[in-house]
Parts: sequence; C-alpha cells; structure tokens
Amino acid sequence: MQGRRKKFVDAYIMSGQAAEAARVAGYKSPAREGYRLLKNPEVRSAIDERLTEIDSEKILKQQQLLEFLSAVVRGEVKDETALTKMTGKGCSEIVCVELRSPTRERIRAAELLLKIQGAFNKAEESNDINTLFVSTLEAVWKNQTA
Repeated sequence: MQGRRKKFVDAYIMSGQAAEAARVAGYKSPAREGYRLLKNPEVRSAIDERLTEIDSEKILKQQQLLEFLSAVVRGEVKDETALTKMTGKGCSEIVCVELRSPTRERIRAAELLLKIQGAFNKAEESNDINTLFVSTLEAVWKNQTA
C-alpha cells in the first residue's frame, strides 16, 4: 500500500477517526472518503494488521516474564523506598533507598514460575507446606543453574 492510502492508515491508527485521517492523507471530501476507505478490504486489512502489530508489542513475551520472575526470585529486582532522614536542628531530608524484594514476594515469584513450568501442581499434591516450600526453591534454583 502506498501514497494517500498508507497516510490514511497511519493517521487512522493515530486518531481513530476516518474523516480526520482522510483529511490528513489529503483527500478532498474527508468524511465521504474516510467512510469509503474503511469499507475497502485492502485498507481494512492494513489497519487490522497494524493494530495487531501494535497490540503484540505491548504484550509481555513469555521469555520476558520468565526472566523477570527469575530475577525477582534471585533478589535482583530492587524496590525503591523513600525514607525521611533527620539532619539536625529539626530539619529532615528525603532519601531514596533500594531494597531487595521481600522474601514473601520472592517465594510468590518462585511459585508463579513453577506454575508456568507445570511443576507446581506436583509439589502441591503432597499437601505438606514444608515440602512445597523446599521443592519450590529447589526447582527454581535448579532452573536458574541449568
């Protein structure tokens, strides 16, 4: 697709309005041409394809999710916390401090990793919380070293 139709598709993606997109693309009767272009199968297909492409860029890929959860489990993800520090003579100063994720969040990330990998249900069947905890951590560390 070339020329004004491509401009129309780009402008329609940005504004969501056919008449405005047709005006930007240089059509003389924007309202009528915008309506007509939206009915054109080639143009509609190009719009749908671009929207799908944009949506897929926003969605976190499985590998990215696994890497993030793994980083949380290893304690590599830091949370920023603002603390107030007294400086003397009644004055205070706000200081930002990076802290490792709390243990409960790291364990939850490990559980999510195991659920995604299908190993969590096997450990959960034992119904023993200590076994579940140990098997969760063992599986996460094994996956990290593999």
